[in-house]
This record gives sequence, structure tokens and C-alpha cells, in this order.
Amino acid sequence: MRRIALVLTLALTSAVLPAQERVEVRLVEVEVRVTDRAGNPVPDLTRADFQLKENDVVHDIATVHFVPPAEPMKVRWERPDGQLEEEQPLPGPVSPTWVYVATEAGPQDVTRVVEALREFFVSGLQPGYRVSLAGRPFTAERAELLSMLSSLSRGPLGTDGLPGLVDLARPLADDAAEERAMANNLRRHEEGTAPLMGFNFRPERIESGGSFAQPTLTVGRVDRQLPVYGDVALKKYFDIVEWMSELPGKKAIVLMRPGLRLELDNIGLMIELASYAVRRRVSFYTVDSRGLQPMIPVDEYSPIGYTFDRRPRRPDPDLTGQLEMTRMAKEGLESLARETGGRALIGTNRLADVFDKLAEDASGYYVLGYQPIDLSSEGRFRTIKVSVDRPGVKVQQTTRGYYEPRRLGVNPKDDLGLAMRRAVQREQLPTDLPVAASVGMFADADGFPVLVLSAGVPTMHLDPGDPRKPGLSATALLRISTADRSRLPYSFERKLEIPLDRAAWERARSNRTSFVATSEMITLLPGEYDWRIVFRDDKSGKLGGIGGRVLLRDFRGPSTPSSLLLTRQVERLEAPGDGRQPLDAGPLRFQPQPSPVFSRGETVHLLYSLYNATDADVASAREGMRLALFTGGRAVGDLQAAGVPVVDESGRRIDFAGAIRTEDLQPGTYTVVALLPNYEQRTPAQVEARFVIIDPQAAGTM
Repeated sequence: MRRIALVLTLALTSAVLPAQERVEVRLVEVEVRVTDRAGNPVPDLTRADFQLKENDVVHDIATVHFVPPAEPMKVRWERPDGQLEEEQPLPGPVSPTWVYVATEAGPQDVTRVVEALREFFVSGLQPGYRVSLAGRPFTAERAELLSMLSSLSRGPLGTDGLPGLVDLARPLADDAAEERAMANNLRRHEEGTAPLMGFNFRPERIESGGSFAQPTLTVGRVDRQLPVYGDVALKKYFDIVEWMSELPGKKAIVLMRPGLRLELDNIGLMIELASYAVRRRVSFYTVDSRGLQPMIPVDEYSPIGYTFDRRPRRPDPDLTGQLEMTRMAKEGLESLARETGGRALIGTNRLADVFDKLAEDASGYYVLGYQPIDLSSEGRFRTIKVSVDRPGVKVQQTTRGYYEPRRLGVNPKDDLGLAMRRAVQREQLPTDLPVAASVGMFADADGFPVLVLSAGVPTMHLDPGDPRKPGLSATALLRISTADRSRLPYSFERKLEIPLDRAAWERARSNRTSFVATSEMITLLPGEYDWRIVFRDDKSGKLGGIGGRVLLRDFRGPSTPSSLLLTRQVERLEAPGDGRQPLDAGPLRFQPQPSPVFSRGETVHLLYSLYNATDADVASAREGMRLALFTGGRAVGDLQAAGVPVVDESGRRIDFAGAIRTEDLQPGTYTVVALLPNYEQRTPAQVEARFVIIDPQAAGTM
């Protein structure tokens, strides 16, 4: 009789049905590992072999998918009629395993961590693995990973603005822990018979007549300080999980750090992180980078050459307190791994063994999908129990279940930021608020592309609050990621607050061209990017979003044009040239706007640039700008437009600044075309953009 062990982790994804009422249907995915007595995967189980209960209620299993082990094996597939087919060879795993290695070691642990990572890259890299080392792009190339590791071993504090192998906040947390031990000692001396030499009898009370300086160190103050370091670490892990949630297949975070000390005040955030990771099928594999430790504290601190913290640490006189803090640090790592379906490696100098544990879990498992019967979303914990209907089966579950997400619109105030982060990641962005956006690309002084993005919400759609004292308040969350998702995304959050009197509010709410907007200019590497922005009306709680994809050019090449910017907002600089920005042209600074809508009578200002211009480009530009305006497929005659090229011969840059008068234009959609210098010799020969003219009376109606 075969003895079968089963291990599960789970993930939860959401989809919103396009109905009149918003009903959320969740597909919960459960990873199930089934092995025989020898530890080999059992690949021939069918849907009928499994039973799944959520909160003790049996659920129908909707999908069953087996991820085979790395070595080919023979399996029998279930036919639609429930019968089994003949044995067929099964190839190795086709779904990737994404491994994010987060190294937050102490300075004295760096050598041990580097050795473990080198062993993993040389001999432990499995087929299908994609590895990111401390936030660098995912790669399956062994040579590239070893090169990154070599660079980090020489500069463990970080390179290229990315994290390194050492946790920079660790000395601060150690100081706080040492202060707690000192405060405990002070309190015990106070309660005993002999105070510390040099201090008054009650150190927590300030006495004006004391003959010695009074310490401000108290247990209460340190107890309020220590949870901050736990929150900082957990929130950082939230960001990693959020980024990895978009990746297909199995996802693992290998966390190497000298313990994870969590206070009582950190427990709530820890539960949220574990639940958030589990619902996105991300598991933590945690390693205590300190390895084996002596039980009795000894002073063996010897700072290495590159560390920034060289203060000698004295032996902690509070042995009981030190052992308690060590236990808490280990429990933090164990809890994070256990609650997310991963593994913990504690108390060994063989740190590379964690990758063997990951390899055991990375293939040879089933993914079961089911839809919960209970559709409520109140943040409650739901238990999951999976069993296999075979004699002698033993079920082992590394996760007991998951916390259900909260329903949109009923999140408590503290969860509003989380709701926006979730919304910006959804395939379908929220639409309760209308959002407009414009995107362009220019270049910085070094020739790298600058993404110019302006987005906003029409003023008339925002809640002013008290009509007697109206005011607008909104929050914008912008997220930019590479199209291939190979790098960590960029996130920017902006708080927008506009106080208004009643007259100003009445004018703004009746103007269709009035927006509450934010504009960003972000320097990026050349490539294709996905951008998304979500706005929240802080008064009503409504969300709205918009997104798109943009291909950013490399402006370091010869004769490279920018996009064409259209705006109504231009300011004159007092000292042109000082602190020059990408949207400056001579004495003018252009400001992007979210909407291409103009009222008839407004001036449409336009800007485009040419970088690394050739001598022929400069000669052609001096002949003036060449503009044309089209509507309905026909050119607009008698166009009232003006423009001038601003030539910077030393910087090989030409800025074209122009303006179009709209008094004589009829309401409608227009396309402005600007020919580039030497247009006969280049493809494309022009830049173009569209704008809309509306009647002033229409602009002033709701």
C-alpha cells in the first residue's frame, strides 16, 4: 500500500462580472502536492480523487492541472467521460517558477550568503527557473546571475541604485533592541535594592534636584519604537508580492535575513501580508542568515571593512532578554514561511539548503481551482481542507486557509491605499470616476527618454463636500512597469487638494475643460512600458482609472524627434537656461494637460523637439516651422498659426514652439501635423497630434 503525503498552498484571483450590480466571483487556486511513501510525485489523480471543503462545506472542483516534475515521467490523463487514457510520456514543467531572492543579511553574514547563492546558481538552478537577485531583472542565465553576485559581493551595500546584500536598517533595529535590554535592567534595578551607579533611584521620573543626569530611556518608549522596523520590512514585502502577483506560474520569495523580530503591534500587518501573498500564489522561503548561533552571548563583533556601522557592541547583560529576542526573530521567519505555504531554514550554516526545499516544491504538484459558494467579502478567515480518496492517504497542509478580500467600497479608512493598489493592478480599471490622460516622450540632458504624463478627473465629477465651504480632495496612484514585467514597477502617489470658495466652485463645476490633474515627467530606459493611473475622490471614495502602453525611443541616436505636445498652459521663464527641463523652449516652459479638449477661442500651444540634430537639420529648421491642420480629411485653409525654432547648436537640440488660434475654427476634431527638418530624407517625416474644439457655451454646461 502506498503512503501518500499532500501539501497545499493557495492563490485567489478576482474577476468582476459586467452586470448591473457588481457581483464578485472568485476562483481560488490550491496547490496540492501528492507523493508516495518514497517521496515521488503521484501524477495519475483525477478530479474524482480529491475532496475539497471550505469552512467545512464541500465544494465542486472546477479545474485540475498537474505541474510535472523536472524529469519526464509517464502519466494517464482523464478523458471527458471520466475514463483513463493509456500511459503517455509527460515532458518537464512548462510553467515557469519565479524566484525573487531578497537578501537582508547582517554585515558579518555576507560571506555565508554569497556562498549559498553561488552554490544555487552553479548547481541548483532548475529548468524553468527565472531568478531576480535583490530586485534586478528576472533571468534564467547562470552567467548573468553569477556576474550580478560577483558585483554584489564587492559592493554589498548595493549597486546601480538597487538593493544590496546588507540590510541598511539593521543597526537601527539592533540599537533599539539593545536599548530595550538596558531599559529592562534599569527597571529591575529600580525595583531592587541597588540603583545603577550614576543615576537616581527612579530613572523614569525627572527630578529637578537630582545630582546626576536623568536618562530618558524607558521600556515604554522602546516598545513604541521597535514595531516601526517590523512594519518597514513587512510593507517592503507587500511591494514585492504585489509586483510578482502579475507573473504566471509558481512564485517564491527567498528571504535571507538575521531573523524577523515581530512585536505584538506587527501581528495585524503580518496577517495581512500572509493573506495577500497566499491569495496571489506567492510563497516565502525564509532563511536565518546568522546560521548556527551560540546560546550564551559572546562579544565577537569584528566589523568588516565595508560596513557603515563600526560601533562595538557590548555583551548584553540580560541573557534571558536576549534569548527571548532571538526566539522572536526566529518565530517571525517561521511564521512568514508557514502562513504562505513556504519553508523556513533556521539554525544551520548550510543556507543553500533552502533552494533544495524550493526545488522540491517547484514541480510535481496539482493546481485545483474552485469557486467559493459564499460570495461575501468581509475580511474573514476561511479554512480549506483537501483530502484524497485513496486508502492510506495522509494529508499535510502548509496553509490552513486564507482571509477573504474586503468588498470594494466598504474598506475601512486605513485600507484605502491598499484598495487603490489593488485597483491599479486589475485587468479592468475602475470606472466610477471618469479619467483623462495624455502621454508624450521627450529626452533629458543625457539623451534618455522622459515619459511625460498628465492625468486628471473632470472637476464636475468630484464631490466638494460641504457646499458652504467647498473643497476638492483627490489621490492619484501612478504605476509604470516594463511591458515584459522584467523589472520592478515604478509607483508614484500624489495627494491633490484644492480649497475653493462657492463662486469658484460654481465656475469650475460647470466648465467641461476644468480638471483636477497631476503631471509627471519620469526618466526611464528605452523600451516598452505599461502605465496605469487610478484616482480616488477622497470625499466620496469613488475610484476611476486609465492606462495604456508606450514605446520610449532611445534619444541618444542621431536626429531623433520627440512627440508633439499640445497644451493651453505655457509660462514665461524669468531666467531661461537655469535648471532647464525637457519641456522648456527658449524663454517658455510648457505644462502638459490631461485632456485634448479646448474651448473655441483658446490658443493651442504646441511643442516638439529634435535631438542630436545634424547640420542639415539645423539648416532646414532655420527656414521655419511647417504646420498643417486637418479636419474631416481636409486641410484647414487660412490657418492662423505661428511658430519659431529654438536652436541650441552646442547641444545639437532644436525645440519648435508654436501656437494655433481657434477663434475661426468650428467645433470638431482636428489633427495638427508638423513636418520635421529634412523631412524628405526621413521616415516618418512628421509628428502629429489630435485635439477637440468645443463651443464656449457647451464648455460651460454640465
